[in-house]
Amino acid sequence: MLILILKILFNSDLRKNAIVLGAGFKGMMASLKLSQKGFNVTLIEASKNFGGVLNSPIWDQMHIDLGCHLFFNQDDELTQEILKIIDHKFNPVPPNYASSLNKQISDDIAIPNFESLNELEKKEIYKGLLNPKTYYKKITSLHQVFVNRFGDKSVEWIDRCLQKSHLIKSDQLDPLAKNLLPYERIRIFDIDKALKLKEEKWYDDRIAVPRKENTLEKRETSKFSFFEFYPLEGGLKLFCENLHQILLSRGVNIRLGLPIESISFKNNFYLTSNEELFKCDYLYWAIPQNFLPKLFGLNLNLEPFIHSVALVLYYFTVDKKSVSNYTYLQNYDLDNYCFRFSVQSNYAENNIPENRALLCCEIPTKLGSPIWETPENFSGQIWDEAKKMGIVKNNYRSMKSLKAPKAFMLPKKGYSDNFQNVKKQIQFEKLLGIKSWDFSKNEILKDIDNELKLI
Repeated sequence: MLILILKILFNSDLRKNAIVLGAGFKGMMASLKLSQKGFNVTLIEASKNFGGVLNSPIWDQMHIDLGCHLFFNQDDELTQEILKIIDHKFNPVPPNYASSLNKQISDDIAIPNFESLNELEKKEIYKGLLNPKTYYKKITSLHQVFVNRFGDKSVEWIDRCLQKSHLIKSDQLDPLAKNLLPYERIRIFDIDKALKLKEEKWYDDRIAVPRKENTLEKRETSKFSFFEFYPLEGGLKLFCENLHQILLSRGVNIRLGLPIESISFKNNFYLTSNEELFKCDYLYWAIPQNFLPKLFGLNLNLEPFIHSVALVLYYFTVDKKSVSNYTYLQNYDLDNYCFRFSVQSNYAENNIPENRALLCCEIPTKLGSPIWETPENFSGQIWDEAKKMGIVKNNYRSMKSLKAPKAFMLPKKGYSDNFQNVKKQIQFEKLLGIKSWDFSKNEILKDIDNELKLI
């Protein structure tokens, strides 16, 4: 009798229906977790690709990642979730990364190192940090957030770096962008001075040091000794394929190449495509927030408050002996094209021949720029930049370029206020996934868990 009751309770026809919009990392993981909670899940993706930016294309039989995408071990429970998907087959990634500013390379840190500034410039930044005060009480821009946090002189240099990495300055961005950029802390003091200051929480929240020097980040309670990891074989493509099969085995209905045209709500959500009408109890939003007004038919528009950054990606193969041991290096100098160099063969198997190395170079640019229109004309210059950075030497064997028209998106000034107006018109209790704009995989997983605890 008990077995019969359980079968009735878990009959798919009686389970609550959930639709997840978007099959990137957020949508894939939300679908998994909803299915684990007993929902009948449909995952809808407008494109024909499963996994979004994590679904690596193939070039000469190699899986080439669209930039440098690693998993971070910041929470053992979240790390275990990822490891389970890849059958616990992974590579611990050594922290061989660096940044460059003013032609000076700083190992073990990815943000710009302001220690490379001259003494007068550094003293001006010291004043803002060592004598903190509140400059702005009403915060309307990221610039004001940074000034209150670091002092005004720091922001001048942060803005130079932002121009290189995201083609914009902080006074044009919404305060929300703080959570999407790597400027929570700045590197300015020498190690001994920085570690002493970091004994106080106020300074610890604002001052960066190389990870291996940061005793406050020691993972004594962690089950794992590594900070970053990557699938052992097959890379991110394997992660996506494994997760795809897991979702299918759990009965998730995956619909690719199906753009949704409109959404309405009346006791349930109704999603219309050019092919059919979908109905669900819960709707999980795993596509960009700025699509909300259009799909819900609101007389509001978030598009003017979105800053998009295009990327041109160059891939080079080279003899393995000719490449450095860097995982990645981020270059903040404005007179170079490339922002990030990543040596994917240093952490990824990805079907790369044993005697070859694979280098990826990421160039932030604008649509219509010369390098966007004719990337092949700039390959020699990009290769020269990689050699000057010490990433590679000698000549490359083969080259490929790809273009991503919207690789990054940031909220411009005024976004938060306008988004609040959108939320007021769609205050549906069962609309999930719209509360935050996450960037890191760990933050995405935490937000999914927090929302699903409430249903």
